Amino acid sequence: MLTDKIMIQTPMCPLCWRRGMIQVDPLEWERYQQIGDVQRCFTNTAAEREQIITGTHPGCFDKMYPQEN
Repeated sequence: MLTDKIMIQTPMCPLCWRRGMIQVDPLEWERYQQIGDVQRCFTNTAAEREQIITGTHPGCFDKMYPQEN
């Protein structure tokens, strides 16, 4: 069964102070409301799961933790 995605608002980013929106599966969102464990509930990317937890946008995360070359 295919389900439409829903948009959820994420917490305020600790770097840029803006909120974001992430698209999630409604069944995963419902499960998250019951369990409260982002890692176990969402099939989104790791960067999207991080934004759901902390509000940190992927670009802001890269600025906070630049990769060493």
